[in-house]
Amino acid sequence: MTFGAAGFGLVDGEPAEYASSRQVLRSFCRHCGTALTYRHSAFPDEIDVMTLSLDEPAPFAPRHHLWVGERLPWIVIGDDLPRYAADRE
Repeated sequence: MTFGAAGFGLVDGEPAEYASSRQVLRSFCRHCGTALTYRHSAFPDEIDVMTLSLDEPAPFAPRHHLWVGERLPWIVIGDDLPRYAADRE
């Protein structure tokens, strides 16, 4: 899920961060290692939050599938949501 970075905050704790490349900063739980967020320098006003890191992910149903062009051949998408080979743009 993508949110505006300015309005995003964690309720409790401070995540660990890892620069997985020059452009990407990822955060994860210091205690269990759960992936929490993804930030790309090309989109400084956005933060991607890992849906399953939420206590209540059910209200955030997907609206589309991104990067389908890079999925593994055994992954089957079983819905009729829009699909994009890469990003939506």
